[in-house]
Amino acid sequence: LNGQLHSVDVGEAAGKTLNEYIRHKTQYTGTKVSCAQGGCGACTVAVARPDEKLRSVTSCLMPLASLHGAAVVTVEGLAVDGKPHPVSERVAQFNGSQCGFCTPGMVMQLFSTLSNQDGGKACVEKDLEQCINGNVCRCTGYRPLIEAAKSFAADTTITNQCDAKARVGPYDVTTSDPKLVFPPSIPLAGDRWVRPANLSELFEAMQAGARVVAGGTAAGIYPDLGMADSGFANAKLADITAVKELGEIALQGEMLRIGATVTWTVFSEYLRKLIA
Repeated sequence: LNGQLHSVDVGEAAGKTLNEYIRHKTQYTGTKVSCAQGGCGACTVAVARPDEKLRSVTSCLMPLASLHGAAVVTVEGLAVDGKPHPVSERVAQFNGSQCGFCTPGMVMQLFSTLSNQDGGKACVEKDLEQCINGNVCRCTGYRPLIEAAKSFAADTTITNQCDAKARVGPYDVTTSDPKLVFPPSIPLAGDRWVRPANLSELFEAMQAGARVVAGGTAAGIYPDLGMADSGFANAKLADITAVKELGEIALQGEMLRIGATVTWTVFSEYLRKLIA
């Protein structure tokens, strides 16, 4: 978490969200919680694994145990050597914050998007029009936030109407993005949580009584399905996000086969490449 190693008992982690851990067990209170249902984006953080690129997640739904072996970055972790990240600076310069409650989530969503687009060098303004669709703001009316986002695009036409000297254009990810630090690669020890790597391991876990957990959008939203509920309290949980077959997309003749854990972001990127 922000370059520091955190260890949590598997039994505890299996019944707690990433947001709960960040807000109650660390000093990083920039990560907010509002709807607690993955709908407002105030809790957004960035997550990466050694074999996966960085992505934004709603920490209010993310089971803490699913982060075993991952690197997590909160808004506090964006600063490098005490210097604010270009995304944080740009949002402030474009007056993209008023009350400030949603700002950390907005910044993390923009960072996750732009970091994967070489700081904006690999995208155009149109690519950034929808990048904060999952983040809610009740103050700004979104215009300054969208302009701040578009100002990073390679073809940006945006100018800062409040400060004509404010910088626009892509930023240098090599000098501005925090270095991701991954924990040692060790097996997940514990009886409550398993992370099968393929369908065979998943079926074996399910036959042993394990209940399936993926993105947390069911158990994380509906209290009667919650991980702390009596039905889950002592259950063994199988995290299917690492099952290789469930994360694949395959074009088979005229049929497109989409794995159950493929995210909308991954699916949309695949479609763009397919029709390019």
